[in-house]
Amino acid sequence: MIQRVAKLRRYYQTVRTLRWQQISNRIRRRLLPPRVRVVSGAKLRVVENWLPPISKARHLTEDGRLTIFGVSRDAWTQALWRNGSVPALWLYHAHYCDDVASDEVTNDEKQRLVSAWIEGNQTREGPGWDAYPISRRIVNWLKYYLQGGELNQDAIDSVATQVDYLSRNLEFHLLGNHLLANLKTLIFAGLVLDTPAADKWLAMGQQLLKEQLAEQILPDGGHHELSPMYHAVVLEDLLDLVNLSTGVSPGLRTDLEPLCASMLGWLSTMTHPDGGIALFNDAALNGCVSTATLYDYAKRLGIPAVRSEQEEGQLDRIQDLPQSGYVRIDRGSAALFADIAPIGPAHIPGHAHADTLSFELSVEGHRVVVNSGTSTYQNNAERHRQRSTGAHNTVVIDGKNSSDVWSTFRVGQRAAVQNRRVVEDPASYAASGRHDGFLKSAGVMHSRSFEVSDSELIIRDTLTGSGKHEIEWPLHLHPEIGVTESGAGLFTLKIPSSKSLVVVRFDERLQAQQLESTYHPGFGQNVTSTKLTAMASLELPCELTVTIRI
Repeated sequence: MIQRVAKLRRYYQTVRTLRWQQISNRIRRRLLPPRVRVVSGAKLRVVENWLPPISKARHLTEDGRLTIFGVSRDAWTQALWRNGSVPALWLYHAHYCDDVASDEVTNDEKQRLVSAWIEGNQTREGPGWDAYPISRRIVNWLKYYLQGGELNQDAIDSVATQVDYLSRNLEFHLLGNHLLANLKTLIFAGLVLDTPAADKWLAMGQQLLKEQLAEQILPDGGHHELSPMYHAVVLEDLLDLVNLSTGVSPGLRTDLEPLCASMLGWLSTMTHPDGGIALFNDAALNGCVSTATLYDYAKRLGIPAVRSEQEEGQLDRIQDLPQSGYVRIDRGSAALFADIAPIGPAHIPGHAHADTLSFELSVEGHRVVVNSGTSTYQNNAERHRQRSTGAHNTVVIDGKNSSDVWSTFRVGQRAAVQNRRVVEDPASYAASGRHDGFLKSAGVMHSRSFEVSDSELIIRDTLTGSGKHEIEWPLHLHPEIGVTESGAGLFTLKIPSSKSLVVVRFDERLQAQQLESTYHPGFGQNVTSTKLTAMASLELPCELTVTIRI
């Protein structure tokens, strides 16, 4: 009975923040799913001023296989498109047909892949007909045409048929980055295809895009799902729209330019000195193109994006992203990324992790402290672990998660951030906040402050509550960091190719040890790593201090 009540409470906490638009759309899709209507006789328009976009990576191998995230399958069999032996994420990426938009793939291979998809999906059902894969695939095919590639009439009619279906199957049940990808596709098709419905698709796409961008892009330039990876994906989509609209819809370009510049600034702030994004929420280095690649694309498009001060050598400063909640502090050789943020928008927290008040740290351009990352979207124990509080660099109380992350993309009770402050002082830069994620499960409020001076990072955790609780303080290290235990609660970290040492000193009340763990910088990637874990049973309230000498 108790378990049943807990389950019902979790469902209620998960569903209660959904919008009626999401619920009603989900019901409609189940009861009245749209049917595919075959469209024929479509033509392609001539589009001027199109510049080469960012090339997709090649996945086709010389022996005729498709290799994605380390998993390889025969590319030229119809079984590929509904292969139940691969993860759903792999299958989605296969249906994107990214190779059609890759500079590394020959025209013959591209045309064969387009034909293979059409032939293998004649039943017009399965994952290839989900709205998101349609959106990614159609843009890739149209980019190929815009680059001078040839699409035969079967391919053009297939594009028109898929877009017609997409226009009646937009992902209002999900919203977020999925819906933006849908709208990008409507605009691409509306501007490139010559068919009676094209103007309707264009008008629909532009109007909804304007509405969604006003909500989804925050005033500080961040995408509201608060994943640096999906932020980069959305930014590339918008840059593609700037590219397409330059010659055919200048008003759209005018609207998008300042937004893209703002998003580039946000992404630069959330990029480590090694050039890769910080791994907060669902973020994988191989799930998006690099920040430098996006800057280069924007530059070629003539978008006046200002490079960050880090790249100009002005290192000492604090950067606050107040609406997103992230804070970056650069001091000397250190770059700190602190998560003093909500887990994401209340109605779409699917890519959130239970990582409130976690942080990442680079020293001398090398990642030292890292979140565990994201390697899978499968609903399994590893997915649950990677989203857990313990997979991040923040306090765990009584083995609980600060937010109730469950299933693949579900969140029940959520941690709320309070008392957020950012202070710049000549002696040190500081950021702080607290969250109530453990209040209902353990009766504990967790407050944390980060103070960065020229020589050290001091992390102070205040745990407010009563009674004795099990406290865990994990610190996940990049796999290339060498670790030596130098004394009780004292560890020396060696940075590769450097004589510098980073010294970690845990609060004396914590029993610290070095354990083997795993790091997941990308989808399908599992790298053996080290984590330092400090634990204790403590009476609350209490304050804990961990010092990292940099």
